[in-house]
Amino acid sequence: NKNWFVEIKILEIHNNRNDRLIISSSPTKSTDTRLHFECGTAESTVKSVWGQKIKNKLKKRQCGSPAPDRLRILVMDFCLADTGWPDFICWPEINKRMAHAVKLIAGSLDTPLPYDVFLPAQLGLNSYFAPAIWLDPNSKLRPEGDAFLESAGLDISFPMQNDG
Repeated sequence: NKNWFVEIKILEIHNNRNDRLIISSSPTKSTDTRLHFECGTAESTVKSVWGQKIKNKLKKRQCGSPAPDRLRILVMDFCLADTGWPDFICWPEINKRMAHAVKLIAGSLDTPLPYDVFLPAQLGLNSYFAPAIWLDPNSKLRPEGDAFLESAGLDISFPMQNDG
């Protein structure tokens, strides 16, 4: 029973929601991205190349200041990350480490939380998302925010692969 408003710039409309044109930047030059979220500790992830990339994105605060009627989401695209496992962002242990590192980074900023949700993604014709990372797990926006993420299709995880 609440209204959500999203400001976007539409460049082209497709009838099929699976036909998406995602414009992205050049690939990273790091070693295997997955290892930054798998080896060491969350603190070492914060100090890594990827930790610094995340910190720079959080610092930009592109969604404005907190407001009771505004859900601020940072979608971070990992589609060009150097890794042989594009689904790594959805692995439970990786997502847990990423959540810990992102919360450490957000807590180290000199301002209030820059976003409500950090959403790791693989954007492209078929877009996939890791579980949303709420920077404030007690946010009053969480119930409606989770419903919005689901209704907007921002909870579509990688299809399970059959090992057998």
